[in-house]
Order: sequence, then C-alpha cells, then structure tokens
Amino acid sequence: MKDFERAAAAAPEEDAPSNHKSGPLLIALFWAVTMASAHMLRQLYCVNGVEFARYHHAVRYVLGDGWGRFIAATQLLSCILGTTTYSLAGSNALIQFVRGVGGSKPTRQWEWLLILGGIQVLLSQIPSLAELWWVGTLATLLAGCFCGLTLIMGALAAADGTVSSGVGGIPSSPADKAFNVLASMGVLAFAYTFCEILMEIQDTLRQPPAAKTTMKRALNLGVTAAAIFYMAIGGVCYAALGNATPGMVLDGFQDDPGVPTWLIMTTWLLLALQTQMVWQIWAQPVFDSIESHLKPRLIRRAQAAAAAREAKAAAVAAGRESSRSKATDGSEEPEEEYLLPPGWLPKHPSRLGALPPPQPPPVSAASSRLRSMLGAVSSLLDSHAVGLHMATGAENEHVPLNETGFVLPWWQRTIIRSSVVAAITMVSILIPFFSVMISFVGACAYWPLTIAAPYAMYRKVYSPRPVVRRAMAAVEVGMLLVCLGAAVGAFRQMVVGWQDVQFFQ
Repeated sequence: MKDFERAAAAAPEEDAPSNHKSGPLLIALFWAVTMASAHMLRQLYCVNGVEFARYHHAVRYVLGDGWGRFIAATQLLSCILGTTTYSLAGSNALIQFVRGVGGSKPTRQWEWLLILGGIQVLLSQIPSLAELWWVGTLATLLAGCFCGLTLIMGALAAADGTVSSGVGGIPSSPADKAFNVLASMGVLAFAYTFCEILMEIQDTLRQPPAAKTTMKRALNLGVTAAAIFYMAIGGVCYAALGNATPGMVLDGFQDDPGVPTWLIMTTWLLLALQTQMVWQIWAQPVFDSIESHLKPRLIRRAQAAAAAREAKAAAVAAGRESSRSKATDGSEEPEEEYLLPPGWLPKHPSRLGALPPPQPPPVSAASSRLRSMLGAVSSLLDSHAVGLHMATGAENEHVPLNETGFVLPWWQRTIIRSSVVAAITMVSILIPFFSVMISFVGACAYWPLTIAAPYAMYRKVYSPRPVVRRAMAAVEVGMLLVCLGAAVGAFRQMVVGWQDVQFFQ
C-alpha cells in the first residue's frame, strides 16, 4: 500500500530473483534507521530536568534558535504538503467510488478537488479540534479498516496464483528504473516520518515509571509491527498485481474478478472519509501558526480596555469627570473583549509545553503502565489522534494557542482559513500526482526531522564514543543522499507527469 513494491519492480528483468528482496530490504533499512533515531529522541525527552512536550522545544533548548527555526519551517512545510496528499487521495477515492456505483459526474479530479475544498472551508471554521477528541479516534479506526480490507483484497486477488503482468521488473530504461527506485524511497520515508510527534506521544504517558522506559517498549512493539504490516500489504499486493501495481494500490483491484465490487467500493468510501478527517487534523496546526501571530493585537486591545475601565472607575470614585480617563487612554473601549483563558499559565520551569502536565487518575501501578504503553503503541501505529495536539513550531507561543479556547473572531478565522484551503486546493490541482506528492513530502521531511536534529541533539547531550559518532555521521550522510535522490526522483516524475496533464479539462 505504501508503494514500496515499485522498488522491487525497478531492477532489470534479467536480475529478477533479486527483485523480490529489494522492497523488504528497503523497509528493513528505514525501520532500523528510524528506530535508532526514535530511541535517541525518547532519551532526549528530559534534559537537565526539563521535559519537552513539543519536538521543536527540545531542538531550540538543546541546539539553539537557528535549529529551532529550521525545524519549525520544516514541520510547517510538512503539514502543508501533507494536506495536499490527503486532498489528492480523497478526490481519487471519490472518483473511483462514483464510477463503481454507476455515477457519471463528476469524474474529473479537479472537480472533486474543488468540491472537497468547499467542504474543508466549512469544516475549517471549527475553532479548534481539541474538544473533538473523537475525530482522531475515528480516523484511526477508519485507517485500520482501510488497511485491513486492502490486505484482504490482495489475498483474494492473489489466490489464483497467477500474475498477468509478471513480477520480473517493469520494462523500462535503466534511467527510468533508477528514478523509480529513488521515488519509492521517498514513499518509504513518508511512511516512517513520525519522529516529529514522538515527544507529543511520550508526553501523554503516565509516570512513574519514567516515560522513556515505557516509550522504549512501545517503540519496539509499535514500529516493528508497522514494518511487518507494510511488508505484508506490499508483498501480498505485489504478488497479486505484479508489475501493474499502481501508486494507489486499490486502483489495481478495480477489474479483478476475484475481488467483490462491494468490498472495493466500501474501501474507497472509508478512504474518502478518513482522508477528510486527517486533512483537518494536519491543517489545524497551520491555522494555529498563522492566527497566533495576530493574537497579540487582541491581547493589547483587551489590556487597553481593562486599563480604561480601571481609570474610569478611579475617576468616578475620586469625583472627577469620566472624560479625563478617556483622555489618558486615547482610544475607545472595544466592543468585544479578548481575555486570556483562565486555565492558561506561563510554562512550568521544569516542563516546556503548551499545556499543564496531565494529572493521572487514581489507578493501580500495573494498570497504569499497561495503559500507557498500549496508548503509545496505538499512537505510533497511527498518529492521527496525537495530531490533534501537534504544533509546527512556527506559532507565537507567547500567547495562548487555539487548543486553550483563545481564538480569533469568526470573521478573521474565515478569511485566514478559507485562504489557506484555497491555496492548498490549487496546489493539489496543479500537482495531481498522489504517489509523487507522498514521495516528495517524505524526501523533504525525513532527513531534517528524523536524522539531522535527533543526531545533533544526542551528540551534544550524551557525547557518545568516537566509534559511535563516526557511525552516526555515516548514517547522516547516507540518508541525506537517499533523501536528496528521492526528491530528485519525485521531481522528475512530476515533470514527466505534467506532460500528459490537461488542466481543467
């Protein structure tokens, strides 16, 4: 499903025996590298007695403001491009669903992108997803159902034991094969880009035992289970479809007689619903980043209004004219008050986070440890629930964020959020390539967030032995080359794809 089978199909046909190994080897490579980075990050959750509820807080605290700004920009770009991929996935799912049930219109992708953009404009007016906890839970359940049904369809399609397209490799030039392999690495990088929310997950764990201890077990179980699941889906679907495996694997089952039509349509519908929920989960941090920089003006207005009221009350008590208090202020009291939310306090000195530390309910120690680890495993397998509290690092954290209930007036939110949705929709229309966008996002986000920052922080805090430092440097350079190659491969596929695209037709 994650398209790693393209790597298996990219080698020359005469080297067919090795083709079946390259896909799993790539998954194993990314699993090992990502697991090492994740274990570094879990040990960096608490540094010098300071706990970090946000990834960019740790980067800024350990490496300085320059690194912090770089990571914040990368996280913001990742969220924006991520919403583009979900728009493309949702539009493709609805096109296939409408065709499958016998509908005739709309059938063009740009039409569905505009329709989904209109829906997202309405959904984006929700002030914050913090109170809608069920969105992340439902998105996780839908994702699990979608993956499970895809695995079942692959098994049904592969049951006859024949693959009409063959499995010896895609007939193409060596250059095309090389670029396909590079692009497939970007898709794998996208699948393993979860380190940016690892500290948000770890921050939800109950202590004691120490959060890093619980997270160690959760990482070993959750990330390994995800890798096995990727191998199972990719292997089964490639066994069923062979070289004809498309970027969106469900497309390959449309005309397969062994797969029931109702099963395919159900899976398309689940995918369409899930992508729209995830779109909001990843777009809300972008809204928060923009709106937080407009909130200081509202706070200054509220403070000026409060000062004017106090001055007026003092003037009345002293028997003076109320006009003198207006003269000292120089402005009229605003019609609407924007006071700081009562639950918002400055950050605790031993904890850098947007919210106060969670207070665990009175439960037994064994039950608490088990629930914490299972919760972390669930979040690692599907990070949508944690995305409800994700931050990009580009916010103005000197003011309360939207999750505290302190939001802009409705008309300002409407203008800002509608503009963001329109921009993302237009990008999706101009770059209508789902697999290519996934590869490009993974290539751009994986190395800075999963390799560069964790390795730099670990070196500075723990000062590993020289042999370990040399191994870390080798991994950094090697994965940088992989991500650069993946970005080149994705961009090349964009250029090739644009040659056949006729916009708005």
